[in-house]
Amino acid sequence: MSVFRTLGTLRRRHVYNLFCQVRFYPFKGRKYPVDPAHEDTLPGHCMLQEFQYVADGAKGSVRLYGWGNTVYGALGEPLFLERERKSPNAKAIEIVDHPARLVFGEHNQVKDIACGYGFTLFLAKNKEGTFVYGTGLNSDSQIGHQHPTGYSGALEYILSPMKIHLPLSKPKTTKILGISAGRAHTLIATDAEGVYSLGHNGYGQCGRPIVSDEDYFNSGYIHKMVPASENVEAVFCGQDTSFLLKSSGEVLSCGWAADGQTGRSGLANQPDIQLVEGEIKGRKIVKISCAGDCVLALDDQGLMFGWGNSEYSQFSVATDDQQLNTPTYLEVGRKVKDVASAGSACLMLDSEGSVWSWGYGFLGDGSGMPTMRPIPEKIPDPLFGKNTYRPDVKSVAVVAGLHHFGVLTNAGDLYSWGLNRRGCLGTGVKDRDQYFPMRVSVPFPVKKAVMGVDHTMVICKDFL
Repeated sequence: MSVFRTLGTLRRRHVYNLFCQVRFYPFKGRKYPVDPAHEDTLPGHCMLQEFQYVADGAKGSVRLYGWGNTVYGALGEPLFLERERKSPNAKAIEIVDHPARLVFGEHNQVKDIACGYGFTLFLAKNKEGTFVYGTGLNSDSQIGHQHPTGYSGALEYILSPMKIHLPLSKPKTTKILGISAGRAHTLIATDAEGVYSLGHNGYGQCGRPIVSDEDYFNSGYIHKMVPASENVEAVFCGQDTSFLLKSSGEVLSCGWAADGQTGRSGLANQPDIQLVEGEIKGRKIVKISCAGDCVLALDDQGLMFGWGNSEYSQFSVATDDQQLNTPTYLEVGRKVKDVASAGSACLMLDSEGSVWSWGYGFLGDGSGMPTMRPIPEKIPDPLFGKNTYRPDVKSVAVVAGLHHFGVLTNAGDLYSWGLNRRGCLGTGVKDRDQYFPMRVSVPFPVKKAVMGVDHTMVICKDFL
């Protein structure tokens, strides 16, 4: 009996000591309240020690969400397509029309993403290091010659992200600077070993000679486009065109040039990598955008340039020609902060945080039909969340897929509109197009959004 009495006494003392740690807790037995001004100096008084339970590696962690077409595995979530194997009554989810949290982001710190046609690239860090991963359509080895153990051939479809093995001479010290995805090719820039290209090279977009009837799927060839001495710090893909941005602001290009999209004064395929000049010569270019074959470039002074296809009046502020094969300055009367070029329409963000659209398509003005607009016109700020109660909200980035657009705000919101191919807008409906910006219900503040032809991926900031 004495043993149980002793245990009871110890338990009461433990509870008493625990309550002593809580600030201003009115536990029984204290005759006078604690003076908050001298609380820390009282003898025998113990302060509450706060613990924050955070998972390993959660510092600076992000959340990864995606939506749109799942058929080829571009979202990197195999459970969408494997439901039929687990239950005879379950059907595969081929379209995700709302933001879905992706497991890959829980085990990897995703630094960057790129969306191609049916495939996705991730620049991610984990315990092993920082690597490039790919998932989705692999018909031309655009995400590497993936052949897992026990399988005789390569994989044409990859349902969950797999590491892309680059032929690096110093894999432990070489850093990945940037990734980009085209229709069926991939570009990867490194700091010490140049730029690598993978995938389809039918137009010379990989920066090497075109081989007639080349078997891209089985070859798995990874080409080193330029050496590290070129100081390439970023890469950008058009549909079948490649752009390499040097630290000096100069631009190199190669690939499909039927509309002048390489910017090198020719309309034939250009597999050799050469400098782009025109009116960007001497300018420090900081960004290039090209979802199709119309190219927009932005320099460090806020000036916008364009070249390539102008069949939908994308460059009407400078010319009536339907093609520009050299970079041309586009005078818009304001300083430009960001640009985004889709297949037939364009967006720009000015220094005041306003978004402007022009070209052909759903231009965000709410009209129920595709519109042709040769001159940039402002999309009303209230459509992006600015109102009497949120006067400080403004747009901070614009993004384009082939036929849809997105705008990010400083509040962490993402707005999308355009053609809703297989739910790529994330608005909760599968095939209904959106004529004006609609807020996407992403649970976390969005840091970056990337749009493919029929799927969208976003990196979100965690609350931790």
